[in-house]
Amino acid sequence: MLKLMFVFAALAGCAVDSSPEVVTYERTIVTIGAAGPTISTETVTADQQREEVAARDEARANPDAISPYVQVSGCWNGGALWMYDQPNYTGNQLCVIDPGWDSLANYWRSTCSGMTCFVGTWSGAIRSYYGGEQDFYFAVQDNGTWNYTPLFNQYSHETVADGLTPRATVFGLVDHHYY
Repeated sequence: MLKLMFVFAALAGCAVDSSPEVVTYERTIVTIGAAGPTISTETVTADQQREEVAARDEARANPDAISPYVQVSGCWNGGALWMYDQPNYTGNQLCVIDPGWDSLANYWRSTCSGMTCFVGTWSGAIRSYYGGEQDFYFAVQDNGTWNYTPLFNQYSHETVADGLTPRATVFGLVDHHYY
């Protein structure tokens, strides 16, 4: 019996770690202000992104909840527009707080695969999005003509961006109190 316990103890010490690798992305947080945007970045995990989307879904479903928004990051703001460079609300994230508009080319993102990294801007990179309490739009310039998405209502979201959105070069958040 003692030998059997020793074998189990030895096997337990040699256990293979089968836990999944933690996937991380960069979140760029932009606050639009009268003096221009302020920008900060933080690291976010794919699991954290899923939890934040679930929390926003819950807040939308229960708007009368006492505390619908829990501070989970610098991006957790009821009015924030969340944009992702991958489908299904994951990947690098551009989070925009406060009404205003700006060029997506003003914000950098990097995508790495193995030992190769690509550095580019958010222009033409939106693959999914989730709006907050503010209406918003995307735009792209084609042959000198500006084309705009329809004005998306509060909390509009798409797991796979379509139409004009994946080519967007400009975003805008609209303070619905002024129109």
